[in-house]
Amino acid sequence: MIGGWQWAGLFSVLTGQPIEVTMTTTATFANDGVADSTPRPNLVGKAQDGKGINDWLNPSAFAIPTLGTFGNSGVSVARLPRQTQLDSSITKDFHLYDKFHMEFNLSAINVLNHTLFNGVDSSFYTGNASFGHITGATTPRVVQAGCTSRSKLPL
Repeated sequence: MIGGWQWAGLFSVLTGQPIEVTMTTTATFANDGVADSTPRPNLVGKAQDGKGINDWLNPSAFAIPTLGTFGNSGVSVARLPRQTQLDSSITKDFHLYDKFHMEFNLSAINVLNHTLFNGVDSSFYTGNASFGHITGATTPRVVQAGCTSRSKLPL
């Protein structure tokens, strides 16, 4: 029971995904007049000054451009939070009889149970109270165990 255990792990650190701030076509805003374009606001301040989930983007850093002009906001003016994740598994092969083996496996995804944010409301328009709020997170820690058996029977 003590010896013969195998461990495997994967630790990943990812920079936050880029955020593109756009203006929605359903809101009242100045149109740039170009068909099939993605209207962007003007960037007038620091896009990302908050660090909480309800103020990830700074609404006062954006403004509606003048009618008939393009907004000067770039494609990736901010980033989502960095993600760190540890996935791990341990296995052990038991020889119960001469021709019968059983393998035990315990796997865990997101072992450290870090919150991994994956979305932000980046639709800028006047009156959007949720602009800049983090809107989603990935799966929390998941642990699963399993056993498989095999036997070597004569043919």
